[in-house]
Amino acid sequence: LTTPDHSVLRFLFSPRSLALETPSVGQTPGVDYAGVAWNLFDYKQLFGSVAFSSAVNRQGNSDPTSRLYGPLISLHSTFELGYSLAPRQSLSLDLDQATPAPYLGDRTATGENLRLQYGYHF
Repeated sequence: LTTPDHSVLRFLFSPRSLALETPSVGQTPGVDYAGVAWNLFDYKQLFGSVAFSSAVNRQGNSDPTSRLYGPLISLHSTFELGYSLAPRQSLSLDLDQATPAPYLGDRTATGENLRLQYGYHF
């Protein structure tokens, strides 16, 4: 996970903040994410990371089909592989697993997503 000149403790205590938004498209609800991520490797233009976050599904509970879009609040674990296109742009493929927040009593099943993302870094 780390290079010889970096310790495991340095890796564990060096997360970066993470904030994402998936926009609403038609009847599909939007989702807001917030969490932390750690870089696993960064080799030339290739990179990999792992992230842990929470998400809020913006679909209203008054909609009878809201259960079809997953839980209102969920916990996510994500593994990402990416390629830097330019100094401020990247393209990545990530595998995301969503688990319903257990403290809300939501019994929706876990969900896996495979996403292709374009990133612009500010």
